[in-house]
Amino acid sequence: MSDDVVVPMLLLEFGGKDEQPTVRVRGHLTADTAGAFTTSLVSSGFSFGHPVVLDLSGVTLIDGDGLSALQICERSLAEDGAQLIFKHAC
Repeated sequence: MSDDVVVPMLLLEFGGKDEQPTVRVRGHLTADTAGAFTTSLVSSGFSFGHPVVLDLSGVTLIDGDGLSALQICERSLAEDGAQLIFKHAC
């Protein structure tokens, strides 16, 4: 039996500010990371009213809390006049 502690990690990479704002998500989008994900994306001011591409190709695990976080972000950006575009959301 191992004494290692595995902590789910999540990384957001912001890019394309001058053209198409893009956020690449890597890691676990679960109950452990959903709050930080939502806070980071919504408070970043990244969209500035432009559509934002959310690239989910690097997400290795998502649960109900992760899905809820995506919905919250989508609604929040819509209130600011922006659209959240999901890419690689399989």
